[in-house]
Amino acid sequence: MLEGRRLLAGLAFAGLGAACQPGDGAADRLDGTWQLRSGAGPRGEVVMNDTVDVLLTIDGTDWTGSVCNRYVARDVEVDGTALAIGDVARTEMACLDRDVMDAEDAYLAAFAEVTGFRVDEETLTLRNDEVELVYRRAEAREAADG
Repeated sequence: MLEGRRLLAGLAFAGLGAACQPGDGAADRLDGTWQLRSGAGPRGEVVMNDTVDVLLTIDGTDWTGSVCNRYVARDVEVDGTALAIGDVARTEMACLDRDVMDAEDAYLAAFAEVTGFRVDEETLTLRNDEVELVYRRAEAREAADG
């Protein structure tokens, strides 16, 4: 369970979203689907199984994703490269692999603590003093594989 964060079961994802400030150059480049490549947070390294993709999709005000469960970040505020993530909610389905469930817990604990970001065309890094989550744009990966 994420410390200091509410987790909601059976989420209705419609209407849950985030607020980005329009016109901010870095914030404008956040949109897209991102796949986690590496991560570390308050619980240590986020170790994922090769068969599970950790995805984050940002579409304007909607920040959603999936590991084993679906998750959504609400009340996200972007100001320049500063980032404040409000409540993080997720479905409460049991992952078949306990290691994946543990990794999901570690990932969401790190994700909820993010206070800043760096983004370019291919890479998104979410971070604070104890967290670094590095994503690669999923569309670019798929194009390279095709």
